[in-house]
Amino acid sequence: MSHARASALAGATALGAFLSVAAPAALAQTTTFTYQGRLTNGGSPASGTYDLQLKLFDTGVVGTGTQQGGTLIRTAVPVSGGLFTVQLDFGLAPFGGPDRFLEIAVKRSTDTTFTTLGPRQPLTSEPYAVRSRASTSADGLSVACVSCVTSSQIQGVQGSQVVGPIAGSQIDGEIPVASVPAGSAFYIQNGTSAQAGASFNISGNGIAALFDAGSQFNIAGERVLSDVGIDNVFAGVGAGTAGGGFGNAFFGKNTGPLNVARYNAFFGFSAGFSTTTGCCNSVVGNFAGYNNTDGRSNVFMGGSAGFGNTLGSFNVFLGDGSGFDFFTFTGNTTGTFNTFVGYLSGRAVTTGNSNTFLGSNTTGAANLDHAAAIGAEATVNTDNTIVLGRAADTVRVPGALVVSGTLSANIFDAATQFNLAGSRVLSNGGTGNLFGGVGAGAANTTGAQNSFFGEGAGQNVVTGNENTFVGNHAGQNTGTGDSASAASLNTFVGSSAGLANVLGASVTLLGAHADVSRDGLDHATAIGADAVVRSSDTMVLGRDVDEVQVPGTTLLVAGTISVGQLGTGGVTPLCRNNLRFQLSTCSSSLRYKTDLSSFARGMDLVDRLRPIAFRWKEGGAADVGLAAEEVAEVEPLLITRNDKGEVEGVKYDHLSVVFINALKEQQGQIDQQRREIEAQQEQLRRQAEQIDALTRLVLRGTVPAAAQ
Repeated sequence: MSHARASALAGATALGAFLSVAAPAALAQTTTFTYQGRLTNGGSPASGTYDLQLKLFDTGVVGTGTQQGGTLIRTAVPVSGGLFTVQLDFGLAPFGGPDRFLEIAVKRSTDTTFTTLGPRQPLTSEPYAVRSRASTSADGLSVACVSCVTSSQIQGVQGSQVVGPIAGSQIDGEIPVASVPAGSAFYIQNGTSAQAGASFNISGNGIAALFDAGSQFNIAGERVLSDVGIDNVFAGVGAGTAGGGFGNAFFGKNTGPLNVARYNAFFGFSAGFSTTTGCCNSVVGNFAGYNNTDGRSNVFMGGSAGFGNTLGSFNVFLGDGSGFDFFTFTGNTTGTFNTFVGYLSGRAVTTGNSNTFLGSNTTGAANLDHAAAIGAEATVNTDNTIVLGRAADTVRVPGALVVSGTLSANIFDAATQFNLAGSRVLSNGGTGNLFGGVGAGAANTTGAQNSFFGEGAGQNVVTGNENTFVGNHAGQNTGTGDSASAASLNTFVGSSAGLANVLGASVTLLGAHADVSRDGLDHATAIGADAVVRSSDTMVLGRDVDEVQVPGTTLLVAGTISVGQLGTGGVTPLCRNNLRFQLSTCSSSLRYKTDLSSFARGMDLVDRLRPIAFRWKEGGAADVGLAAEEVAEVEPLLITRNDKGEVEGVKYDHLSVVFINALKEQQGQIDQQRREIEAQQEQLRRQAEQIDALTRLVLRGTVPAAAQ
């Protein structure tokens, strides 16, 4: 290369120095030339070591123009007495003919930034001698060619002027291939082997059967397709620019630019933009997985899907904005094992794990675990909870619904039944029925208006109607007889209540094991655990040994009351009033009486009463009393009648009134006799006195004449 010489003077404001440079001759035919300059500091020659940064531009003013070629850095350049020398090599491309200006930036070795000196220094024409290197290609022209430029002729022609119309179909004939030097970087040579150092630029269109690029394909100077790394495919400007990892596939501008991991697949503008070491992610959609750094094994599909995820792993987000909080721009960041499907699904869930959200705008608490929201706008805020739809939605389950955990909803609408652990626990078989419990109402076919609750409750009712059974196995045998439809209007409440009932109707049993003593009873009622009713139209309260107490409450019994055993130590007699036939204390106050009159019968009535001894027909117990029919003939006020008007009983307590009158009669007789006796006694006393007087006279010998 010919000698090159240049001089420059620039003010270094940061260093407070001036820089002048001069280039001596270059001795070798290469693109390298020597550059020498002088650096002053504060007006004095500088000494020490400095770092230099050198660039070529097409203008002389700093901050303008276009850089030509690359940037050269020269470190620890020795400067002595202000002088320094550096070797520069910008290659052949920058020297195409136009003016070139050298921009120099300098810093001490201990400084952190360069200071650019201005103005830029123009290069003289001497460095352009490097272009003569291109003329060596003329040495390869053959001396044997016909009607063409020969080797001897090319010596007098400038290389840049070897131009003219040469038919493309005749090029091989004009310049034999054997005469073209191999391995030149200044032309493209046909062949299957790589040609080192050769570059080409085509402004028109090109067609080829196969392109085989060694590292990448560019469009408009930017890489759009490459396979850097191991088994990677990067398509798009900025895709996989870090060039690390292996087994990755990135498609779209700025997809995975920081990735150094493996087995990631990113599709879409800026998809997986922040991923560095997270592996095995599948991301599809613009900005999908944008903030994911180390999260692994995620599936994000949809615009901005998983946008906020940073460290979360094993998540599945499907739908625009899924896993991306639209309002706070945080989204799911560190959660794992989540599945979000739908537009903005799972928004607001930032750190939760193992959640499932299906539907647009589904949301939940930030740190949910093992929760699920299914349906547009469904919201779940409690761990281990499944929410189906919004609060206003109806959930319908046409088939079987099997739930191992907790199930809550405003409305469930199943077509036929609800199951637990595979067994039916709630159904409405027939018309107007409701069966709750395993096996409850299992045999029902046409029975209507039945309500059975409890395992096996009413399980054999086939056609019975309007029965209510509550309790495990309550009424389970009802309806098994030949006239099953007659078993209606029964109400059994209590575990195993009514097991003996098959055909009975209008039977009411309340209490565990409450039952009838025999089948077929009608309007029979037993209340209390183990209570048993033995006849129709009868109510039993408790067992035979139970005490029945009704404190502070009125007990109305329309029928017959049977009391198996009375309490002891009682002091107040009981009566039945005439108004409501209530049991009450026996009253005799005038407050309750009207039409008063005296009742005078006494001994005459008592004399007509005939006490009898007898045995009761039921039970055969021996007893004494009066015959109510005989008493009715003597005094009707002393008997009671039933609702048919028949003589029923004797008012034994009312006999005391008769006895009072009888006693009064006897007392009157006694008083009369006492008075008669007293009169007789008085007469006897007077007679005794007279006798005494006569006796004294006789003794004296004087006897009254009358006495004589």
